[in-house]
Amino acid sequence: MTSMIEALFFGEHDALTNAHEIPNDIQIRIDQSEGLPSHQLLAGRVFDVVSGAATPTQIYNAIKPDIGLTAQLMSMASRTRGEPPARHLAMAMDRLGVQKVRAVSTAAVRNCFKENRDIADQLWAHSVAVAYLSKGLSMRQKRVDPELGFTAGLLHDIGKIFLLKEFPGRYRAVHQASAAGGWDFLDAEIDTFGCDHAAIGSQLAAKWGLHEAVQVSIRWHHSLGALYAEGVRGHVQHMVATVRLADDMFRAHRQSDGRMAMNYHRITSEARDILGFSDYMLQQIWEEFHPANFDCF
Repeated sequence: MTSMIEALFFGEHDALTNAHEIPNDIQIRIDQSEGLPSHQLLAGRVFDVVSGAATPTQIYNAIKPDIGLTAQLMSMASRTRGEPPARHLAMAMDRLGVQKVRAVSTAAVRNCFKENRDIADQLWAHSVAVAYLSKGLSMRQKRVDPELGFTAGLLHDIGKIFLLKEFPGRYRAVHQASAAGGWDFLDAEIDTFGCDHAAIGSQLAAKWGLHEAVQVSIRWHHSLGALYAEGVRGHVQHMVATVRLADDMFRAHRQSDGRMAMNYHRITSEARDILGFSDYMLQQIWEEFHPANFDCF
């Protein structure tokens, strides 16, 4: 009999990646979607790098904060005949080759968010921060591949970016209502769209052939309890808990004495309990991997 973990990572994971029914108008857009826009600032940097005599490492470092371009390259690499899905950007780039990566990256500058830049900036800044924090948590716990942790963190909110692209007016209304403090963001999404960004994001990731660990992390980073109820433990649970804890760490940050610190009371105990991190360990990871250490924006 196939275990739940085996089912998740070996192709029989539909029950957990696609558990929410998606309204028809959104499902049509998902089925038609070929990718996400890049961030204009990041795409410009990537263009400058790939247009010159950059090394593969320099190209990788330029691309890795960009959600749309990372997802596109991983999707292309995962569709290579006879190859399993790429776990992270470095694997995708190695599989595609430098010339293909240069060509795709050069074209990305023509597909950027040109409207709603204020919201796009916030989404990218949050996702990049969660990516680095996920990598830091993965490095300390040694149960999740750090590069896979980075990728899952970077792509965890692709459902939000999809909604901003496809339904900009409705998404801005959700964003503004939540920012005003009167409405929980997930509740506002469900009330407005009939589903949340996690359900949409996991369907996009599945459509694009992204690694199953990324799909599951996207789908369940707000619903660890549902995984537990399904009997999921081990690597899958650790992967999702890593992204959730990184997400919580960023949301719990506050400004204190001119530096970024964390309000530990705002961090979900569920993810912390699964991974076994103390306040002291989280503070160490925060100081090493918090967003101010990385010049992405």
